[in-house]
Amino acid sequence: MISTLRPPARFPRQARVLRPVLAAALLGLGLPGAALAGIAEGPAKRDIERHLGRGKTAKVIEAPVFYGDFNGDGRRDAVTFIYAETGGNAASLDVLLFTGEAEGFRFFRKAAGVFGENPRNVAFRPGAIDVTMTTLGPNDARCCPSQEKNLTIEISGVRRGPRR
Repeated sequence: MISTLRPPARFPRQARVLRPVLAAALLGLGLPGAALAGIAEGPAKRDIERHLGRGKTAKVIEAPVFYGDFNGDGRRDAVTFIYAETGGNAASLDVLLFTGEAEGFRFFRKAAGVFGENPRNVAFRPGAIDVTMTTLGPNDARCCPSQEKNLTIEISGVRRGPRR
């Protein structure tokens, strides 16, 4: 007698829809009321919050700020890595550059092409900022970046030399 094997039973449609929701709930991803840390304390905090506005500031999860001189004028400038809620189960990253002024910090521009988590080893030099980030490696799941990557944020259009 020949027996026919049936494929394993599939999840009903409702279970397939609920699986990602349950996984997110178990992992604590994208749930309302996630803890927001805000912008790191420091001399540029007020100017960064003013630039972002109340709506974006309210969605900030984490925003480390680093200080150094990227335009060569002898004043401290700032770079901040703004991780904010997007309404889904991921966070957006905006890297914002601020120049140091006599009265505070002025928004200079947004840096493009910067991806990753946990910015560290930040070094400023005229025309550039070097930073180490943790990014997805070739075999990493989206949840678990493991690759260390050194990036350079090139900054064009900065005035070099003392301001008048």
